[in-house]
Amino acid sequence: MSIFKTSDNVELNFHFYGTGKPLILITGFGGYQEVWTKQVSYLRKMGYSVLTYDHRNMGKSQRTAKGQSLERLT
Repeated sequence: MSIFKTSDNVELNFHFYGTGKPLILITGFGGYQEVWTKQVSYLRKMGYSVLTYDHRNMGKSQRTAKGQSLERLT
């Protein structure tokens, strides 16, 4: 598990897979990175590196009451 700390000190969980041209897979609101499992496997076989992450308050990212805005989510 890897952690990225945002500018307002919220810890987001992310995974980076493979080597090659990078792709970032972003879920919609309420989603979590595990929904990309099959796509990550396929994209890695195609030679891409893939980054997935959980938004704040989702999946394995930090739970917090701060930063609950569309601007912060994006």
